[in-house]
Amino acid sequence: MIEKVKKIEDTKFIENVISKISVQILRMMENKFKPGKNKEHYIFTMKDIMRVYKGIFSIDMKIQVGNDQFMKVLFNECNRVFLDRLTSSNDIKS
Repeated sequence: MIEKVKKIEDTKFIENVISKISVQILRMMENKFKPGKNKEHYIFTMKDIMRVYKGIFSIDMKIQVGNDQFMKVLFNECNRVFLDRLTSSNDIKS
């Protein structure tokens, strides 16, 4: 059975997870995918992290989400914000 997030400690843990993972992905995207002649849209900023947060916090707060489900939501939002911007199949694979 999936443990539900009920305690303040769990909430703080999840906040740390969102922050750390989002910033790590942002840094990785900035380092790996540089803007170029045909890839001007490969500019990644803190605004992208805010988009991840916005997507996560658009979840209905009345629903208790387990840690596994939360990680799936985080993964989905990071894919939506960062990977959807990549245009080349080689970039997507890497």
